[in-house]
Amino acid sequence: MTAIVTDYLSTKIVRHLLGFETLPVVTNLRLALYSTSEGIQTDTPTGELTDVNYEKHAVVFTELGVSEPFHFPGFATEVSIAYQALVGTMEGVDRILIATACEPVITPLIGQPLWYEAGKVSLELLAVD
Repeated sequence: MTAIVTDYLSTKIVRHLLGFETLPVVTNLRLALYSTSEGIQTDTPTGELTDVNYEKHAVVFTELGVSEPFHFPGFATEVSIAYQALVGTMEGVDRILIATACEPVITPLIGQPLWYEAGKVSLELLAVD
């Protein structure tokens, strides 16, 4: 599985490693779901889900770097989840930090919650089974 690191974050990391600037603190870490990868690389996505029961979900990590369990409530319409991304607030702006494809594409039944077990989310963004 290949992770997508956005152009914004790549630039920030390189500038930090070269000593030009410090990395900003990431706050408000959430998981976002997308039907397409369009715009993810440039941090201008167009395919985020728009279901009335969907909003980015907070992700909390333990001191060991393991994500705590959470779930998205059942969607009101049929959705196809092709990509998921960790999104955080950096310098006051929501930014995609890292994303990955869901292989295969996830198509939950209408009303079926989408569960993420403990440790399911990492910087590698393991796809939902």
